[in-house]
Amino acid sequence: METPAAAALEAMLHVVSAAPAVSADIPGVKRMVAAYEKKYPGSPVDSGVLSGYNAAQVMGDDLEKACALGSLTREDVVKAHRSQEDADTGLGTPQDFTDVSRPASTSSYVLKPARKAVGGLVIAEEAAEVPGAEEYLQSRG
Repeated sequence: METPAAAALEAMLHVVSAAPAVSADIPGVKRMVAAYEKKYPGSPVDSGVLSGYNAAQVMGDDLEKACALGSLTREDVVKAHRSQEDADTGLGTPQDFTDVSRPASTSSYVLKPARKAVGGLVIAEEAAEVPGAEEYLQSRG
């Protein structure tokens, strides 16, 4: 985080995120960061890398499930994806893909900038259910 505003950002900014910081002390995140740094030395590791890796893990699980059911048609891959009610890639909170009208998770982390941290962020608060999320989702119908 090379900016004259770094000290102010560290002191005052908080980021709400469905994903943890890539500097998190979570075994799956640590493995992902180590693998990424080995494959792409000198490249920054950030939340985009974590998000993409998580999506690839979920899609891999979807494809394995669809293969086990005997079909890789689009419809069957979507069906396999929608059957995942506790998908846990080890990269944050588990996700539930069974209801297309709901987000996969209603939990979020609170992150804050940290100049020396991998990815420039650290966890300020562990993942917790977003206050009011369930009420809001219920009100939508």
